[in-house]
Amino acid sequence: MDRHICLSYCTFSTFKQLAANYLNIFNHDHFGRVEELIENAKASPAEVAGELMKSKDPEVCLEGLIAFLESKVSQARFQITSIEDRRLEEKNGIRPKKDTENEHSSNATTFLAVGCDSVREYRVKADLALILKNVFLKHGNIVENSSLNSMQCLSSLLEVVCGIIQRLQAVEFEELTEVELESMITSVRDLEYLKVEVGWLNKRLDEITQALPLAKHCSSLKEERGKNLQDIEKMEKEVKGCEDESKSLKIQETKARTEELSEKISSIETKFNQIRDGLP
Repeated sequence: MDRHICLSYCTFSTFKQLAANYLNIFNHDHFGRVEELIENAKASPAEVAGELMKSKDPEVCLEGLIAFLESKVSQARFQITSIEDRRLEEKNGIRPKKDTENEHSSNATTFLAVGCDSVREYRVKADLALILKNVFLKHGNIVENSSLNSMQCLSSLLEVVCGIIQRLQAVEFEELTEVELESMITSVRDLEYLKVEVGWLNKRLDEITQALPLAKHCSSLKEERGKNLQDIEKMEKEVKGCEDESKSLKIQETKARTEELSEKISSIETKFNQIRDGLP
């Protein structure tokens, strides 16, 4: 199947970002089954979002989504069989029955109606609305030239963008895993293929990828600083009221090292803040 057509449906990477948006999960035992089904299910991002909005319990939502995707796969197989039957009927001069399989999904309707706010002509989760307004303010309508036309699909794509931004704004970079970051990068690549203008977001993700080892180092520095502060407090109690030159010297050395650590941490965090400030 042409990749452009495939990407008009929900990819596994897009599903993972929607799961992060709606359920605040980044991995689950059911993800493997979803990945098996989603390529052949031909479900739109709006339909998948609709399933993920049905409950706050990830287990319930994912089981429901799997059942929905299994149903879509079965429908797709049935449609293939039906097309073959129609071709045979037409070949034999039999008039085909009226096609009634092009109705809109109730899941997509639910996606547009429940728990969403309007931003321009699009509908997104209420807690993503302000982010989307800022995206439009800073970068314009990033889906204006998208190869998709459905308002439901465009709204879902905007939710994926805003969900990534929301996560990056909220998380400490040292808490980001390589798997989660790679999932975001894959989602952005899918969006770019659909002509969503997210080059600026791709640039930020590249910067974060390069800074990730520094983030892990920052975490180690914070641990060392915390231990030093505890040691200083303990040593100061021990030397209080007595003259112990060696311990006093040790305290001064530990304090100097702690100040050095604080400066390094501050420098790293300034770099992270600059990256974060580049987000809408």
